[in-house]
Parts: sequence; structure tokens; C-alpha cells
Amino acid sequence: MQGYKRVNEPGGIYIIAARCEHFEAATDMIKIKIGLAYKGKQGTMERALEHKTSCPDNLELMAYFAVDDMTTIPMPEDTIGGVHEMERYLHALMVAYDWAHIGQGTEWFAVPSDILTNPDKCPELTKVINDAPAWNEVTCFQRLGHNTNTTKRSAKEKKIDRAGRV
Repeated sequence: MQGYKRVNEPGGIYIIAARCEHFEAATDMIKIKIGLAYKGKQGTMERALEHKTSCPDNLELMAYFAVDDMTTIPMPEDTIGGVHEMERYLHALMVAYDWAHIGQGTEWFAVPSDILTNPDKCPELTKVINDAPAWNEVTCFQRLGHNTNTTKRSAKEKKIDRAGRV
């Protein structure tokens, strides 16, 4: 089930792993969730860690990174988007690699255990993470802080944020 969707909004992407020793030993795969928060660094970390109450496995924050609005999303061909569009792209990427959905819904995937340390496993994911802006480079985070919902900005504020980019 997909949650709150807002087009072209900045925010953060997080990748958490549900660590299960027996699953990993048997499959050489890990269970990950790719999620989003319409907030900056602090809000994204807090959102990722909220899953501890709904997951029986030990959770590990594997990666998190900023996404500005008007970001180039690699597929479909150079789409412009924000954090929601980036999350959808990354989910589609997992499906394209034929990595199985784990559990109910479409949020968790079984992926190679070295997906984040071996760039050959998923070069597209590595590129997205490497190309992500620094948290302090996202103009609206500078203005709002890192724990404010970016979807509450007015059209005027969005225009100011976009004009503030270098």
C-alpha cells in the first residue's frame, strides 16, 4: 500500500534492512525497505526508525539521502520529480532486477546482501546515492530546517526555494 503522495517535493529517501540471520545465511540476500519522508535529514532518519515498532527483525539504517524537487529521475527517460518520484523509480528498479517482494505489500525487497557495498550489483542505485545533493544544499531544508514537512510550502515558498538554487 502506498502512502502520502505529493509530486515534485523535496525530502529524503531511506533504505533500512530487516536483519534476519537465518534468512541471510540461507539466501545471501537481505530484506530492505526503500521509503521516503517529506522532510530533511532529521525527519528522514526518524521516519526510517519508526518501523522498529512494526518489524520483528532488527532494523538497520543502511543509507539515507536527500532528494530535491525538480530532480532528474533516470526512468522514464529523464523525468523531473522529487522524493516520491525517486522512491517509485527505486522500487521499479528492484522489480526490474527481479528481486522478490518480501511480506505483504510492495515496500520490502529481498536483495543481494552487498547491494550497497558492491556497485556492480545495482549501478543505478549507486549512481542515485552518489549523485544525491548534500542535505544542506537543498534550499527548502536551509529555510525550514530538517524536521518540517516540505509539502506545506506555499507556491510562493516553492518559487523562492527554486530560485535559491545555484
